[in-house]
Amino acid sequence: MRTINIPAQTVTEKIQSVNYYVDVYVDIMIGIGTDVNGVFEFSIPQQFDNVKIVDCPAVINPQTEQVMTAAITDYSDLMAQFPGGSFTSDDLWPYIDLIRSRRT
Repeated sequence: MRTINIPAQTVTEKIQSVNYYVDVYVDIMIGIGTDVNGVFEFSIPQQFDNVKIVDCPAVINPQTEQVMTAAITDYSDLMAQFPGGSFTSDDLWPYIDLIRSRRT
């Protein structure tokens, strides 16, 4: 095993696909690539990042009834901001960043 320092990288991301399951969640595939003559080309090979905007219930300790993890209302917040799913792909970036910030 080893530990190395990798300098920060600047990458260009693009949403490859958005699947909107009404009243359930939004499934987003994000990839990296480059802009070639005004056309975005995904890098090959790569692993696409999958992000789901979904509500999650609170996790409650059954013995103490104490809230261990607060409820996450990402999907409800998205629908409140964009009723009826009237969002565009670019509207999803703040939600993607929020979800990624929770990953450990």
